[in-house]
Amino acid sequence: MIIPIINRFLHWSVIGIISPVLVLLLLSKGVPIENVGILMAVMSASVVAFELPSGVLSDLLGRKRIYLFSILLQITGYVIVLWTDAFIGLTIGFFLAGVARAFSSGSIESNYIDAYIGTHGKEKLHTLISSMYVAEALGLAIGALGGGFIPMIWKWMHPVGNMYRGNLAVQISILIILLIVTIFSGYDDRGTKHTKLKTLVDESKSLVRSNNVIRVVLFGAVSMGCALSALETFWQPYVKTILGSDEKTWIFGCINGAYFVLAIVGSLSAGYALNRLKIKKLYLVGLTRILIGAAILVMAFQNTILSFTIFFLAVMFGNGFRGVPEDTMLNAEIPNEKRASLLSLTSLLVQFGGICAALVFSVIKRYTTINVIWIITGVLMVLSSLFYFAGDRKEIKQSTLTLIGGGDRHEMCG
Repeated sequence: MIIPIINRFLHWSVIGIISPVLVLLLLSKGVPIENVGILMAVMSASVVAFELPSGVLSDLLGRKRIYLFSILLQITGYVIVLWTDAFIGLTIGFFLAGVARAFSSGSIESNYIDAYIGTHGKEKLHTLISSMYVAEALGLAIGALGGGFIPMIWKWMHPVGNMYRGNLAVQISILIILLIVTIFSGYDDRGTKHTKLKTLVDESKSLVRSNNVIRVVLFGAVSMGCALSALETFWQPYVKTILGSDEKTWIFGCINGAYFVLAIVGSLSAGYALNRLKIKKLYLVGLTRILIGAAILVMAFQNTILSFTIFFLAVMFGNGFRGVPEDTMLNAEIPNEKRASLLSLTSLLVQFGGICAALVFSVIKRYTTINVIWIITGVLMVLSSLFYFAGDRKEIKQSTLTLIGGGDRHEMCG
């Protein structure tokens, strides 16, 4: 299990390194603040456009090959951003970075999951899922922490020049290491070249229609994307309002770092709960979503930095917790040959939910406050739990019918 953990840590540390200074990097390259959103939109649009096709290609051509291709795309995108200050060049770089993110989603981790199921079975799959979640959050946390110090170190080493080039240089270096580690780590696959693209897509659609657990989890991906978008878009302006300014940037850094730490704690707690408690995963996720929604509702009424931080981090703990049973359920239901396709579909739905929420809430914000937006978000999150409880009842009903049907067949054979 060491290779999946190393991969997830390195993969997400690359994202973490640029996250605390991304907007500052663009501003330092002469991009007007009003055009920063355009570049972000280009990257998001490229992720959405290539998310599902990349998953299908992973299943058809080989997941490891597609993942290696994504690393090369990402390196190319960051090199372009490193060396150009022209807006068109930055647009191309961000576009390639978005395509790379789409091609990396659901590819190599599908191989890790298949290999783990083949060795340990589906019953212990949550152990791998939890470990990968922790590695991802740890990579983001350490990357974000380092990303805040790298510009200062780079400026000391290179007094003349853009201080944020160091972040890009470190990202490219880690990606080269990740490329080499992935090439020599095994987990090879040959894809399913004998399967036609239309056949794979049709079979995946049929699977979604016929499998209640997959349908519930896919719906949950949309609602979670909406909630995360509402939180990530507005928490920094909200904190700025509480503080009265954004001069105390260390507070933002501490909250951001604690965000990832609480996600790690949530993932570890979920793994422990699934090992110790005899509780159905659909029911557990439903309860967790109620608690997340309740925390968002309470958070919307906080007006001190301490109380806000407590409930904000509670939401992040809940998000880390619910991800383990939810992903475990999904991967247990997906056939190996369709795993990358459906994991990419899940990621696409999260992105879709986030984009829809961003558009809707940006309009709502003109007429109301962040508090109202979070109240709406909390209520929607609580309501989303009903689909999990309904799904749990359907599973019980289907299991009962299967047992009755199985008994009848046994008596007929007898």
